Amino acid sequence: MGSSLKLANNAVASLSASLSAVATSLSLQPGEGAKFPVLAAGEWFPATIVRADGVFEIVEVTARAADVLTIVRGRENTSAAAFVAGDRVELRLTAGTFNTEMARLDAKVDAAQDDADTGIEKADAAQGAADSAANTANNALPKAGGSMTGAINEAMAESVASAATPNIWDGDGNALHVTGTTMITGFADAPQAGARRKLIFDGAVMLKSGANLVVPGGDYTTAAGEMLEVVADTETKFLVQLSGGAKATETTRGVAQIASQVQTDAGTDDATIVTPKKLRFGFAISANQNGYIVFPSWLGGLIIQWGAYPNVDPGTALEITLPIAYPKNNFMVYATAAEADTGVRHTIVRGRSKTLIVIDKGTGAYVGWLSIGN
Repeated sequence: MGSSLKLANNAVASLSASLSAVATSLSLQPGEGAKFPVLAAGEWFPATIVRADGVFEIVEVTARAADVLTIVRGRENTSAAAFVAGDRVELRLTAGTFNTEMARLDAKVDAAQDDADTGIEKADAAQGAADSAANTANNALPKAGGSMTGAINEAMAESVASAATPNIWDGDGNALHVTGTTMITGFADAPQAGARRKLIFDGAVMLKSGANLVVPGGDYTTAAGEMLEVVADTETKFLVQLSGGAKATETTRGVAQIASQVQTDAGTDDATIVTPKKLRFGFAISANQNGYIVFPSWLGGLIIQWGAYPNVDPGTALEITLPIAYPKNNFMVYATAAEADTGVRHTIVRGRSKTLIVIDKGTGAYVGWLSIGN
């Protein structure tokens, strides 16, 4: 059956010649072909051929040349039959044709509905995308000003090894670890002025302050685990922000390291801070009649000891155990003897060691002594 149905009203004619049961064309009475539709390629119309005895056959007309019709025989469960001149030929809208056309139209309607649904879905998707874009645009921060809520989760970039001018800019994050202990005198060129990186040092690294690496307070040595921030003032000049601020000096308030006990005792370092505990380290005192004072280690650990012994018989060699033993040296001992009513008498220091002194009391009943050591 053709793909495009053509119809005409009241198209009725008769055969001009007999038609066998196997013929594929029929001839109408002269001029009657004009009653039927003109057919282009792919077009058709149904026709019914009716004999005088009522026998009929439905055919499909696929072409018309004036009064000659090209036909397909025996359509819609009818059988090809023989007809004679004068038998009727009519264009009738048959049940099969109607049903076929309705099915074709239904399919087109369904396809159109599918296309419409698809179009609606696409339109909805486009509207959703437009709404999302509008929402994003409405919620986006302006290039200047504006406010933001929520956290900023920055990525950690790959670690770099310390070097004279390490490249801290090529990673995928704004924070990175610096390994190694090689001194840093600058950094590789920054992508632009204003770029920032947070550096976490895994070891002690000296940052050598200079024209292109500005470190507050001068050269600075990091501690393991310390974090500093580097800001590109220009693409080749970098400012270092120390974790606690600027390095402290006599004129600049800032951060300084705590001095070690060795530094405190040496007394030569002028860039660290001494704590009370380190100032007191080594200090001790016994404020009694027989006592001592031990100066802090930063004063050399000098020790002064003293004592008094009353009611000592004249001429007695007095062996005195020191309140504390000297760790290193007993430098000197001074001693005196006296009577309460007659004044000072003489004494002789016979010997000294880290733990005791020996005094020979000449006259007098009272002995006082003083010893200095370390």
